[in-house]
Amino acid sequence: MRIRGVSIDLWFTLVYDDAERYRLFQRARIDYIYGVLKMYRDDVAREDLEGLFEEFKTFMMEVHPYRLMQMVAAALGVDSEAVDEMYSRYIDAAWNARPYVNSDALRFLEWCEEQGLPVVITTNTTYSREMIERMFSNIGLEKYSEKVVSSAEVGAAKPKPEIFRAAVNKLGLDPKEVLHVGDKYVHDALGAYLAGLRPALYRGLWDRYGRFMGFGEEFEVRSYPPYIWVVDSFEELIERLERLTR
Repeated sequence: MRIRGVSIDLWFTLVYDDAERYRLFQRARIDYIYGVLKMYRDDVAREDLEGLFEEFKTFMMEVHPYRLMQMVAAALGVDSEAVDEMYSRYIDAAWNARPYVNSDALRFLEWCEEQGLPVVITTNTTYSREMIERMFSNIGLEKYSEKVVSSAEVGAAKPKPEIFRAAVNKLGLDPKEVLHVGDKYVHDALGAYLAGLRPALYRGLWDRYGRFMGFGEEFEVRSYPPYIWVVDSFEELIERLERLTR
């Protein structure tokens, strides 16, 4: 069956961060919410909020930010009336999110558009759709804001099948007609395959991800099953897709 649509990962596939830019958003997120909390309880310490985010980080990618603000308010004994304003400020923090755009991936999206292949961006993220819209406006990707499936919105992160089903449904295609490309072997390649999509593992930003997360040169070296396309550039992926149509 031919490929009729594409799902592409966001972080370290379409965009990438470095430690400084990542810290800027993390700091802004705490600052913005803390400013609201102090209006309701002046005895709340910033360290209390930071501790909650540390405790919540294991599931934040599967919880909508509004629900997260409800949890923060409840944990700190803050009136529920604060939640709407906390959420509004949490969204505003995304104006501080300015990752780099991967020009290699951007050229691939342009190629997909030229070929008439619809695209959805399928991402494990703590961001709601409104936050992604703000971030995309920061980095010139506004046209893709409506083409995002966020794990925080779906309530399921890759490699769970629910997020891939949401992406396929957004495209209106059969899973076997959709190619998913991302940088994580388990989350993207295996997750997509087990959800019925065609998987491609993109390694073009592994060096940047390794430095960002503190990994060494052995970041990920293994032998891959034959059903996974392993590519080091999107140009290579384009060539593979073009061969399918010849």
